Amino acid sequence: MELLQNTKDVPSRSTLIVWGEFLELTGTTPDRLSELMDIGWLKPTRTAEAALLFRQDDVYRIRKLERLCSDFELPTLRRGQRSAAP
Repeated sequence: MELLQNTKDVPSRSTLIVWGEFLELTGTTPDRLSELMDIGWLKPTRTAEAALLFRQDDVYRIRKLERLCSDFELPTLRRGQRSAAP
């Protein structure tokens, strides 16, 4: 017996991650995430309701950034504390 699936009513699976889940997966803070978006390092997609959606690749990138900053004791990004170029 062959079963047929009706795929017309099934939404496609998304690989995008919502804000809260992204913070949980990366271990970063909302302030740091906002800074990374402000400098253009992250460019999330916005839904019609203005919710932010991040890619799985972004999780990897942020985890790597956090690890490098921790391993090399690098300061985090701070708004208004960037040194100006001479």
